[in-house]
Parts: sequence; structure tokens; C-alpha cells
Amino acid sequence: MGHVADPSVAGITRRSDRAGERRRPECRPGSSRARRADQNEQLDDDADRTIAETRQYLDDADELLRTENTAVDFFNARVKRYPNHLGRTVLWAGASTLYGVREHPDEDIGQIILTSWL
Repeated sequence: MGHVADPSVAGITRRSDRAGERRRPECRPGSSRARRADQNEQLDDDADRTIAETRQYLDDADELLRTENTAVDFFNARVKRYPNHLGRTVLWAGASTLYGVREHPDEDIGQIILTSWL
């Protein structure tokens, strides 16, 4: 029979030994993964509420597009109103595209969109 290594040497622990382990860094409270988990716990199948919240979100976007003069101002106002929403990169690219088209209506929209992501 071959040599049996001590499991703890290989980093293998019994379940009872792992009970007191700290959370992995990406799962600690305040991390993006933890925020996603918190948001998922708040989800439900209330269609009327979801539709009303979506309408309000879009109405707020319309208002800010009228009142904010730059993509940066629009982005900051959206984050201020919806601090727990994820997808800030997409929000920035969208704001940058909208304001880019507004500021340069004769330029190639494809180029504006591409530049917005960079």
C-alpha cells in the first residue's frame, strides 16, 4: 500500500474544520458579488411593481437628459438617484453615446458608439 499523505498538507480540511473559515474576499459584505446577492434576494414576480419602477427609471432618464448638460453630469445624477444599481459601465457608455450624438450630430454614429466604450 502506498503512502497516504496528511490531508491538511494538501490544504484539504474536514467540513467541521471549515465552519469557522472567513468568507472569500469577493463575497464579503460591500463587494459587488455581495450587492448582487442582496439585489437578487429583493427580486420577486410582482409585475405591476416592476413595470412601475421601470417607468420611473425611464422617466428619470428623460428628465436628466433635459436638465444635465454633459454625459458626466448625467452619469453622476443617475448614480446619485440609483446608487445601488449595477451596470455603471453600460450607463456610462449609453450616456456618452447620447451626449456624443447630441454634440456631434453629423459624425458617424458607429464611431461615437465605439468611442463611448473606450
